[in-house]
Amino acid sequence: MKKTFVLTTLLLILASVQAFGWMSFRLEDPIEGLLSNSVTQIIYDGEYIWLATGDGLAGSNDGGVSWITFNKDNAFAGSGISALALAGNRLMVATADIEINGMGSGFYYTDDNGQTFNAVDNPMFSNLGKLSYDLSVLDSVAYSTNFNGGLLRSLDGGLSWHNIFIDAVLDSVFEDDSTFIETGYERGRYFSSVIDPYHDDTTIVWAGSAEGVQRLYYIGKHKKLASTRVNDIGNDGHDWWYGTDRGVSFFNDTIQIFYTYDTDNGFPSNYVSAIAVKGDLVIAGLYDTLTSSSLGFAVSNNAGASWTLEEPAGAVGANHKIEDIKFHGDIAYAACDQGGLLRSTDQGQSWSVYYPNNIVSPPIVDLPIYHIHAIDIAEREDFSRMAVGTDSGVVAFYYSEAGDLDSTAHLRMFDNATYGQKVVSLSTFKTTFGEEYWACVRPYKTTVGAQPAVLRSIDHGLTWDHHLTGPPALVSNQIEIGEMYGDTVIWVASDQGIRISTNLGIRWDVATAIDILTGQGINADAKQLCVYMSETESHFGSAENGVAQHYLGIIVDAARFNYRIQRPNLDPDEFDFVGRSYTATGVVPGDSALAGNFVVAMALQRTGDSSLIWAAVRPALESGGRNGISFTSDRGLSWKFTLNDTQVWNFEFNGDTAFAAASQGLYMTTDFGENWEQISINDPVTGRSISDSVEVYAITLIGNEYWVGTDDGIAKSTNLVDWTIIRTFVEIPVDAGEDERSFVTPNPFSPYLASQEMKFHYLLKQPGDVTITIYDFANNVVRKVLDGEPRQANLQYDDLDTWDGKNSQGDEVAAGVYFYLLESTGGDKLWGKFMVIP
Repeated sequence: MKKTFVLTTLLLILASVQAFGWMSFRLEDPIEGLLSNSVTQIIYDGEYIWLATGDGLAGSNDGGVSWITFNKDNAFAGSGISALALAGNRLMVATADIEINGMGSGFYYTDDNGQTFNAVDNPMFSNLGKLSYDLSVLDSVAYSTNFNGGLLRSLDGGLSWHNIFIDAVLDSVFEDDSTFIETGYERGRYFSSVIDPYHDDTTIVWAGSAEGVQRLYYIGKHKKLASTRVNDIGNDGHDWWYGTDRGVSFFNDTIQIFYTYDTDNGFPSNYVSAIAVKGDLVIAGLYDTLTSSSLGFAVSNNAGASWTLEEPAGAVGANHKIEDIKFHGDIAYAACDQGGLLRSTDQGQSWSVYYPNNIVSPPIVDLPIYHIHAIDIAEREDFSRMAVGTDSGVVAFYYSEAGDLDSTAHLRMFDNATYGQKVVSLSTFKTTFGEEYWACVRPYKTTVGAQPAVLRSIDHGLTWDHHLTGPPALVSNQIEIGEMYGDTVIWVASDQGIRISTNLGIRWDVATAIDILTGQGINADAKQLCVYMSETESHFGSAENGVAQHYLGIIVDAARFNYRIQRPNLDPDEFDFVGRSYTATGVVPGDSALAGNFVVAMALQRTGDSSLIWAAVRPALESGGRNGISFTSDRGLSWKFTLNDTQVWNFEFNGDTAFAAASQGLYMTTDFGENWEQISINDPVTGRSISDSVEVYAITLIGNEYWVGTDDGIAKSTNLVDWTIIRTFVEIPVDAGEDERSFVTPNPFSPYLASQEMKFHYLLKQPGDVTITIYDFANNVVRKVLDGEPRQANLQYDDLDTWDGKNSQGDEVAAGVYFYLLESTGGDKLWGKFMVIP
């Protein structure tokens, strides 16, 4: 939640005091007990109530009866407390210099309720414009909004901190700890934050800046694409599956959500060499890169909810790598290199070898035709065909309409000095011109001059012509031909990138993928390992040569030549992507937009299973906007505005009830901002009250008791009607002389900068009726503040009688020197002088 602190420095950075009058308030002089009546934050650690005040940190373990205090005299380098947070039993304290506005004076923490404080040496907390305005904590991870110092993150409970930049431009302008986030980069100047962990393995960090709200998404590894290396892709007509070197990922195309399975959540092994899916049946080939050995099949018949490991002989061991898996009806086939062509008729539970020449027993001689690398299934009107790529060309299996094997054909590709015959990928398609066979081939033998190639046949494999032969020759890994958007399209995934042809290979184009939303692209020559083509989408799985270059994940062709790039972040300590809510300069915020760009407070309200994010907003720079509250229930896609023309500093919630601490008082809503009620703070026991015009900076619910921090003391209540008000004041000695038995606070007093009242403090020698009159410098009566009210002798009157800075006509008085006269029928006559400032 948000706290205020002296922000005069920001006036120099951002705008004039008229535009940003909310950025500063007056702090009273420190005295014994509580050192200030200005309380900007309240937190509770289960034993102590801690207050951030204008002159030190105060703590109480007896409900506010007594306090322990810490400031620059006994604990810190500065007495201003700009932010507080709890990380378990650790109390974090960000401090500031109360004499130099906007100057940070260090970051501290205590693990023993203040018996010892430890300083964290970090210049981001101890420079001009670099102080923490807000701290948010989740477990041991903490965020600090340091305005000119940017957004900071700690992974060790506040012991060390590092900057987080939402883009490379901010990272480049912030070169080192001595750098300021410059004017013009307001999106990097932060003032508030809140952490939302309620999104199923995803944490969203909301950061309020001088240019709107930034949302940093930290996605758990099982809710995003498993890796940047994608070896194979499967699709059932709706959902997509990706086999990677870190497990297998499922992607729902409608709701745009990943689910990943690896050895941490039940998947048998992490490296997946091939994958196929048919409804809820998923079969993945497993591989061990360290031993170059196949590990068998991971099989799920419930869409990944559970997995079994199947280890047939042909799919386990060296040279048995599972390179392709396809379904022919309810039968699964797997290309297992020298392990042969395997077939399963029971949903992957058992497998048998299926020989290309239709023999049922193992061949006597190991021939290249038995080394299987690729499978293609073609369904036709009165027959079906399965073609497999081998080390000796293509073998075609022809089946009757009833599913019986009619015949086989060996479509040889002879090795020569130019082209090879090892077929690593196959794709066939029936066009209006006839049957198309396309194959990616590699040299089978180490022949001088042999090259990879893409081959095409239009006579059922009797003859082949050659494509993408270079120089240099394209090293193709997978090919797909099919119909998309009324065109026959051929995609090739290669070591040199993506190639596309829409005219059956007459022309080939390099497909450059640029994300349609982010504008981020990939290198045109980035290595592509696989491609899968549906009627509306083509997905490419890629990898770079070397682990350091594994930056490219999945390219999704959502429309013709429109791409989304899913590039997973594999570092769990880095955010995955950023969302922003802001209004461009010169644009009036729309009804569903964030109402103001300067976001001074943020908070999370849980209602049922939903998260509402509340933001206290202000106008910023030339972007316009309004003072008030914007809140969202859809992760910032749309916002609602409420409490117009109110300068809010803090929020608190109790179920569906929301509270707003504001410069204009304390407000409550029970209908999500449709209606607001201002809460009056009156102490029925002492007769004290906190004026509705006093600035309220903080509200915290501790158990069933509300604690409120204001510019005029603390208040607590269990029913929001009867309050106990706690204030500190300077006691007047009973033997004080006449000129020492009264004073006013604050002095100087300004009715302009803050909606507060000047209080009269006095001690009478005798009881009597008291009248207080204010005079200007020319001795003219300005106003009679009190007229004949009874008061007791030897009683400290510290806040009962006040003045709002207005004359008897109700107008605010001009700046200058003023006097007051306190007269009592008991004989006391006390004069005093004070200043009114703009």
